[in-house]
Amino acid sequence: MSIPLITTLPAAPQRTDDPTTFANKADTFLAALPGMVTEENAAITEMNNVAAQVDADATSAANSASAASTSEGNAATSETNAGNAESGALAAQSVAEAAQALAEAALDNFDDRYLGAKSSDPTTDNDGDALLTGALYWNTSAGNLRVYNGSTWVVISLYVHPNHSGDVTSSGDGATTLQVAAITGKPALGSGLAATDELLINDGGVLKRMQIHVLQEQYLRSSTTGNKSVSGNPYLAEQTLTDGATISWNISNGAEAKATLGGNRTLDATAIPPAGTWCSFLAIQDGTGNRTLAYSADFDFGDAGSPTLSTAAGAEDLLSFRSNGIKLQFMGIAQGFA
Repeated sequence: MSIPLITTLPAAPQRTDDPTTFANKADTFLAALPGMVTEENAAITEMNNVAAQVDADATSAANSASAASTSEGNAATSETNAGNAESGALAAQSVAEAAQALAEAALDNFDDRYLGAKSSDPTTDNDGDALLTGALYWNTSAGNLRVYNGSTWVVISLYVHPNHSGDVTSSGDGATTLQVAAITGKPALGSGLAATDELLINDGGVLKRMQIHVLQEQYLRSSTTGNKSVSGNPYLAEQTLTDGATISWNISNGAEAKATLGGNRTLDATAIPPAGTWCSFLAIQDGTGNRTLAYSADFDFGDAGSPTLSTAAGAEDLLSFRSNGIKLQFMGIAQGFA
């Protein structure tokens, strides 16, 4: 794009020209002016176009520069993101390698403990290292599981449930022989059992021990109607209570109890039996005698009040009580035994 040139005007008339020359120059000069105006207008138009193009080019250049700057920023961000991604990948790789190492160590530890199935006792583990105490393996020849105790392999015997036709015994582990009868049908006490031998009973889902004499007492004192009988020579075993400032009497361990009074004492019933249960306590004076006996709130002596014990050394007084389910009601005293 070029700006058109303006044609040079003819010579202008001069004052020094003669009239004819002056007139001719003036006519020629004036005739050239309209053309010059047209050419100037065209030149101005073209200059305006050039100026507009320059402005457009400047705007385009500015936009290009902005785009280039944005691209540069995006490139820097992409570079940063790429660096972060690389760091994350390296961290993930490190975590994965650590997890792999732990898994391999756990597998190796398990492999050292359980050696798998073998036809004979191994002398080393699966890595060829020394055996660990507690290592296991399955002997395919004998069909049993074996454990290494640090010096030799020991067979782990499978538990075989007894047939319950006789005693269940153990050897070498200090366990007490368990007396059992037939599980099915009605259970029966075996012969030769002592009153202090214990049975296992299910008390509301809790397994508890009970001495045979307590079971007999509970049976004889139960509120169930009808006659009851126990073969042989049943008796209500007497328990000897521990002497102290307070003598504790747990009647569930025996409704007949005795204690030697080594001083002035208080008798405390730690368990009240069911209503209708009869029980007795034998108070024995020690070698000094003249001991007194007080009673906890578990005892009720009515209007008469508590009795006075014999005072002689070695004297024995038998106090009888009946339970109403809340307290032990005093029924009487037999005194002066020796």
